[in-house]
Amino acid sequence: MLIQLLTACFNLILLIEGGYLLTHRHRPLFNLHLKGAVPMPGLYLFWGVALIIVAVIIEILALTCSMVITLSAIAVACLLELAMTLTVVRTLIP
Repeated sequence: MLIQLLTACFNLILLIEGGYLLTHRHRPLFNLHLKGAVPMPGLYLFWGVALIIVAVIIEILALTCSMVITLSAIAVACLLELAMTLTVVRTLIP
């Protein structure tokens, strides 16, 4: 039961972050007006949709499958989150 609650909290974070990327596609990231920071709508759209899809899949797995599969899916989502962070931050650093 505890793992399902923690998974729901993790998915909420993924949904908020994915929604932020989708709604702020044409603005600088986190309103940072740096010289090299240009909005990248295609990149933000890709990662926003990817994070929302992963959050939905993990929630379905948490409700229907075993704990090992759920924890494996969360580990994959953490790696996806790391990849998203590296590519989006790379757009801020020239």
